[in-house]
Amino acid sequence: MTLKQLIDVSHHDYYGSGNIGDEYLNFDSFLAEWPADDVDLDMNLIYRWDLDQPDGYDPGKACLTVFFIQPRKARIFECVIKEFTEKDIEPLRKYLEPHKIKLLSLWHPF
Repeated sequence: MTLKQLIDVSHHDYYGSGNIGDEYLNFDSFLAEWPADDVDLDMNLIYRWDLDQPDGYDPGKACLTVFFIQPRKARIFECVIKEFTEKDIEPLRKYLEPHKIKLLSLWHPF
C-alpha cells in the first residue's frame, strides 16, 4: 500500500476528540514515547486513525492522527504525527494490529 492510497481511504466522518495529546515530528519520535511492547491495551487503546495531507504538505509526507481511549480514566485523546512517510506504513500496520485485535475482541461473540 502506498502513502497516497492510505490518504485516499475515507473514514467518512471527521472526528476530533477535543483533547489533543502530544504532537510528534515523525513516527519514530511517536514510537519512542509509545513503544508497541510497552502499551497496555486495557489502559491506552487506539480506536481510530486518520491520515491527511494538508495543503502545502510535501507530497511524500502526511499528517497522521491516532485516537486513544483510556477506559479506566473515561478519557479520549489524540496524538498527531506531523511527518508520516511511506517508510512508516508497515511499522504503523504492525503497531495497530494488536489494537485492532483488542477492539474486535470487545465485541465477541458478535
